Formats: sequence, structure tokens, C-alpha cells
Amino acid sequence: MTNETSGPKLKIPLAQKQQLYQAIIALFTVALGIVLTLSAQYVSQEFGLPAGDPVLELGTSHFANLVADTYGVTTPIDAQNVGLPSVVTTDIVFGTATGAAATIPDGEIWLVHSVFVQTTTNFNCTGDNCTLTIGDDLDVDGFLAAADASIQATFTEATGYPAGFYGIEAASGGAYTLDDGGPFVYAPSGAAQTIDYVIAGTDPAAGAATIYVVYTRIQ
Repeated sequence: MTNETSGPKLKIPLAQKQQLYQAIIALFTVALGIVLTLSAQYVSQEFGLPAGDPVLELGTSHFANLVADTYGVTTPIDAQNVGLPSVVTTDIVFGTATGAAATIPDGEIWLVHSVFVQTTTNFNCTGDNCTLTIGDDLDVDGFLAAADASIQATFTEATGYPAGFYGIEAASGGAYTLDDGGPFVYAPSGAAQTIDYVIAGTDPAAGAATIYVVYTRIQ
């Protein structure tokens, strides 16, 4: 009977493991950018898109804001990506009744996945009749129509949801919120398109919130 002894085990310090992990994530990100570029070039050639079309510009430059860390790949909020989800935020207060929550530039195509609001300070109107609507020039509450009770910092939209958020559930949205989970598409041609908010009610005296627009730009 032969006694076999195993050799010494290689131990990698935790810091080096993290660096190795980050390097792998970064390599994967670059590889993904190359694959997207080649795919976009093929599709553009097949459909006869011009060489300067944004679809051809999907290379690794659009991954410059990606950060590889121990949690995976992260992108900064309020930074636009192409082909990856983006989040734009807008802080609103009761004293500014209307404004733009997001602007889709002319020629871009956005798939808007979700629009919701997080109330940080209770909205207060005489008669408790404050409202917040989010939509555009064709449908002012296409994404959201929140009544006074829904724009309070302690409001919960459903069991288990964090307080202050409204618009997560499809049933809470307007005509642009699709129950099947599909996105609402913006493809302005000739002029930019805005997603707008309107605060209304009798003598608003308080209220603050953040609007979140979650979208993916594909052109």
C-alpha cells in the first residue's frame, strides 16, 4: 500500500482574489462591448443603415462608466448608457409646479421600462387634495397619476414595499404603463420629447420627492 502525500496548497490573499475578480469582470465587459459592436455592424449592414448611425458606435466607449467591484458591474445613476439600462432622477418640490423629469433628444430611441416616485417629505395641500402626474404633451398622466394619499413619506404601495414609493405596481400607472411588462417606446423625430411632471392641489404648503425614470437607449 502506497502512502501519497499531497503537495502544498496555494493560498491567495483576499486582496489579490478581489483584484483577480475585478480583472475578470473588466475583461468580460470589454468582450461584451466587442460582441455588441460586431453584432451592431452586422445588423446595420443587413438593414442598410448609414455608417455614421449610432448603432455602429456601440463599442467599448459606451462602457467607460462601468465599474467592476466585488458586487459585479455597476454604472452610475444619471449617466446614459447605450444598450444597457439607465436611470435618470429628478428631485421635485411643492414650490415648482411643473418641469421635465427626462428629455429624449431628437433621433434617439428610448425603451422606458418604469417611472416611479419616492416621496421624502409629505405633500400637504388644503383639503388634502395634492396630486402628482407624470406623462408627456400627449398624455399628462401617461405614466403616473398619484393622489394625495400616495405622495406621503409613510405610504406603502403594497405589502412588503418600502415606504414612500409609488408607481412600482403596473396598476398604479397610466396608459403608458403596460401590464405585460413591455416598455413604452419614445423615438422623437424632428424635435426632442420630454417626460413631464405636474404638481397640483389647493395651496400646496409642503412636499418633496424624487422621480425615477428607468430606460434603455437603443439608438
